[in-house]
Amino acid sequence: MTRLALAAVLLLAPALARAQDDAPVPAPPVDAAPGAFVGPERCAECHKPQFEVWKASKHAVSFKTVHREATAPDILIAAGGDRGMKRNATCLNCHYTPAPGGTGEVIAGVSCEHCHGPASGWLKTHQDYGGKRDAETPEHKAARQAAAAKAGMVYPHDLYALATRCVECHGLLKPGVDGGTLAKMVHANHPMNYNYELVRYSQGTVRHRFYPPRLDVNAEMSPEELARLWVIGQAAKAAAAQAAVARAQDPAYKKIAQRQLEAARAELGRVKDVPEAASFLAHPSPEAGEALAKAIADKDLTPQVKDRLPKSKSEYR
Repeated sequence: MTRLALAAVLLLAPALARAQDDAPVPAPPVDAAPGAFVGPERCAECHKPQFEVWKASKHAVSFKTVHREATAPDILIAAGGDRGMKRNATCLNCHYTPAPGGTGEVIAGVSCEHCHGPASGWLKTHQDYGGKRDAETPEHKAARQAAAAKAGMVYPHDLYALATRCVECHGLLKPGVDGGTLAKMVHANHPMNYNYELVRYSQGTVRHRFYPPRLDVNAEMSPEELARLWVIGQAAKAAAAQAAVARAQDPAYKKIAQRQLEAARAELGRVKDVPEAASFLAHPSPEAGEALAKAIADKDLTPQVKDRLPKSKSEYR
């Protein structure tokens, strides 16, 4: 190959990668949780208001934009691929929704099942009300939700599990993704927000809290709820970072995870008077995090953390 031809190939490679990203392409599964993805359109059949919020969110819009970022070609190379983000196994873990039925295509960006779990294993149970929905007994509802959760569904009230899914992607802490590769991606300017905070990122464009009796209202959290969510988010980050530090083989990646762990632990010192928080700080783990979330379910922690919460809605992402 002549020097001129080689130069042309190098110049065209990023553009070709972006072009390949413009249409659905074959993609491997993106999550190890039970079941397979069914896609956001299935969720919309019963959750139309939530779906409409999602369509306008950065999670949804990113499907058409993230691969066009100026840094995308360098990050893709660092991730070990040159065929476009939608074909790269590392990128697929957090950025895309695979088509149902194992077609090998990706159909959306970050969507419902990234947070609530791939639905094929729990959707039927989730929709089984034992008759008419408004006539479901409390006993049947409890059994139904327990069965769906066992099959992989993450319910909105399980804030710690939801928070964990958020921080694993936003903090590059997802299990099963090579730490050395992630460190190279950060070096190539992949966004790395060491100060990722759950309230700021969950109560803006992605908030979809439509609950009885006002199923037409996207409810805002109270100050007390926001304070508890802030604590749960810090605990989820600390536990995920602790696990990442423990499994890290790459020194650079270990530093990335360690920095997040130390930051979250420092923040949680604000609530160390809560016994479960003290226990969590001694041994950050998912089990201790769940215990902390349950322990603060009815506590007002605003005096301890109000200065750490966004001052106005304009700070929400």
